[in-house]
Amino acid sequence: MQLNSYIKSVFSLSSGAIIAQAISLFSMPIISRLYSQEEFGFYSLFVQYVSLASIFILLRKEYALQLLNNKNKMLFFLKKISTISYFIIAGLLVLTVFTKNNSVDEISFIFVAGFLLVLIGLNSSFMIFTQKYFIVGISEAINKSIYFIVAFISIYFFGFRGLILGYIIGLFAKLFFLVNNNPNSVKHEPLDTNDKKLISNAGYAISITHIFVAVSTIVPMLAINN
Repeated sequence: MQLNSYIKSVFSLSSGAIIAQAISLFSMPIISRLYSQEEFGFYSLFVQYVSLASIFILLRKEYALQLLNNKNKMLFFLKKISTISYFIIAGLLVLTVFTKNNSVDEISFIFVAGFLLVLIGLNSSFMIFTQKYFIVGISEAINKSIYFIVAFISIYFFGFRGLILGYIIGLFAKLFFLVNNNPNSVKHEPLDTNDKKLISNAGYAISITHIFVAVSTIVPMLAINN
């Protein structure tokens, strides 16, 4: 019985991921003909910067969320971080509207996407804990679909930034889908000192590894780009 449940869970989680990969296989030959290799190189660097920024935002505490093993506490932590993040994201987007500095805009977009990755990580962890594996898989398929559609259309309006716009809007769509599938019946329960210590210690341990991986990926890409 447990084996059948395990197989069903793996299939539910992987089915959405398989759909997402199928969308990527279909879309990449099209997107790669719209944008140049140089533009894809800059886009790849942008994605790596986003990954690095997302590590420092919460020091990978989103990966340790399931260690709480309590729906009420997990939802409290998720909602608290989400509220703060939404205000920061809104502020960064407003900054990109009023500033005319391309460097400031690029940094703002990096941190907007970084915060979105953190929020997606939190919601995905909560969904996996509540065994909503199919929701997590489908969210990635939605992400890939929106990225392709926006990148395909926006090149005619924003040029190279169409790739970045597609990436960010795809993350927004994925987060929106996950948030709208969160249960509303769970009560919020504040974290105690031991809970905070548990998440912090686990997050620090994970973040150290992720920082080394991110840096070791970015440095060769910068060398090749230069």
